[in-house]
Amino acid sequence: MPLVRVVDVDVVFGLSLVVDGLWLWAAGVMAGVRVRPLRLLAAAAAGALADVVAAFPGGAALRGWGARMAGSLLLLTLGYGGTVPVRSLGRLLLYFYAAGAAIAGAAVLLGSGVPRGVAVYRAAQGYVAFSVPLAPSPLILAGAALVLAGGRLVLDSARVWRRARPDLVALRVAVGGEQVTVRALVDTGNRLHDPAGGVPVVVAERRALAPLLPPALRVHPLDDPAGAAAALPAAWARRVRLVPFRSLGTPSGLLIAIRPDRLEVQGWSRAALVALTPEPLDPAGRFQALVPGALLEDEAAGGTGSGLGTATGGCWGVRS
Repeated sequence: MPLVRVVDVDVVFGLSLVVDGLWLWAAGVMAGVRVRPLRLLAAAAAGALADVVAAFPGGAALRGWGARMAGSLLLLTLGYGGTVPVRSLGRLLLYFYAAGAAIAGAAVLLGSGVPRGVAVYRAAQGYVAFSVPLAPSPLILAGAALVLAGGRLVLDSARVWRRARPDLVALRVAVGGEQVTVRALVDTGNRLHDPAGGVPVVVAERRALAPLLPPALRVHPLDDPAGAAAALPAAWARRVRLVPFRSLGTPSGLLIAIRPDRLEVQGWSRAALVALTPEPLDPAGRFQALVPGALLEDEAAGGTGSGLGTATGGCWGVRS
């Protein structure tokens, strides 16, 4: 009587969908990347489908290390591609495997002494697929829950520690083939945003971005933002926004802001406008820009900002 090793496709797909989803989510949370649930669901579904195919004899190639590495990169690209720089996928991959190793280790620890699987005999039938262990489904999920809960606790503690001190980060702004990199203070009290599009607004010293600006914006007084905008050529007029604000000593006003071709904070691409200020933001010259905390963390709160209340477009200030 031939030995038939049986697998329930729905069980494998469902288990893989949940575990891959948790795995991808953990990698994104640890890397500080914005998690988009629908994209993660699609990526996890692709991974679950690959696991089902790999269970059959024709899918043996998917079980090799090379295929697993390529598959991991593909899942991360499906889940996070376009929201992070390509060069940052390597860092995501490290977090991905760190989370996977922790989840697997917790599952093995919880599953010590538990039977691993079952062999089913069926007469007059050929090879079907690989057996599914009897107990690992709840163990893997329990291990994932423990690891993710512990990891989230560590990450939250690290974020609390980070918020207790000012953070200086690298800010890269690119316009028309040119780019500059400046130091920026993470100002979690900066709630400035574009009223039209709702995107956050970075505040930067004009002189720091001078290589990117047209002549009119380099010399025109910024206390007349409407006049500065009117003096711009048509190509630049489409990049400019007037953003209402208020800060210490200024009940209300307007900042002229530009829409860059690309903006990166610590190497991570972000959607934001860049408002120009003629005055130094830090008398000591430690930084030349203010970055809203929301550009680094989805749940930014507390920290180093001034927090002056709400204006039409937002508020900003500096605490040295």
